[in-house]
Amino acid sequence: MGTLLGYPLDTIKSEMASTAAARGTSDGTTTRVVEIARARGWRSLYAGVSSPLVSLVILNTMSFTTFGFFCRALGLPGDPTHGRILDNKPEVFSDSFFEPRAFAAGALSGSVGSVISTPFELLKVRKRGAQAQRAALRF
Repeated sequence: MGTLLGYPLDTIKSEMASTAAARGTSDGTTTRVVEIARARGWRSLYAGVSSPLVSLVILNTMSFTTFGFFCRALGLPGDPTHGRILDNKPEVFSDSFFEPRAFAAGALSGSVGSVISTPFELLKVRKRGAQAQRAALRF
């Protein structure tokens, strides 16, 4: 949901940055939105949204899978993929709510996720830059 709501704002931000560089001045957000809507229609704010949605599916799948793998590898009891990292046994719980192995599993899972998401983000930024440069030449 966040991707669908934030994607048009990201499009506007990218186009504002490129038109500011091309024109030497920066228009306001409202002015830029109206220009985009007049030139290409409101749907153009969502042009290319399928790529981030596909990448999120892949990233979330890999994040949950690798988190479960690292939890098992680090010896966490319970089933980490279903939200039960610790069993309900009193001897398993410590005095604090911090579980270092769960923290390590999350950190390792996040590291794997960044390796996956970085190429998608690079492609998105390059595509947006190219689209914005073409749009700046039209205005």
